[in-house]
Amino acid sequence: MGAAEVTAFLTSLAVHSAHIERVREQHQADLRHGAGWVELPGALTRKYPNAGREWGWQWSSPPHVSTWSPSPARGAGTTSTNPCSSGR
Repeated sequence: MGAAEVTAFLTSLAVHSAHIERVREQHQADLRHGAGWVELPGALTRKYPNAGREWGWQWSSPPHVSTWSPSPARGAGTTSTNPCSSGR
């Protein structure tokens, strides 16, 4: 790997790290406003009822527009951060 490739890799890594940090900050803000959930398969939701809020389950490229759906299992609505659900 030459110097140009190393420079390109490090630049890409820095950009990606900054993006992940912005998404993490947005997730924290969403949680403060009662959103920030992702839907998990039923068995996981039953076994770990709050797992959908945890950072590890979040999408690294959330949609620009959140979607809301009722979640009877939790007794409240959920905000999906699945990029596939945003229509893009």
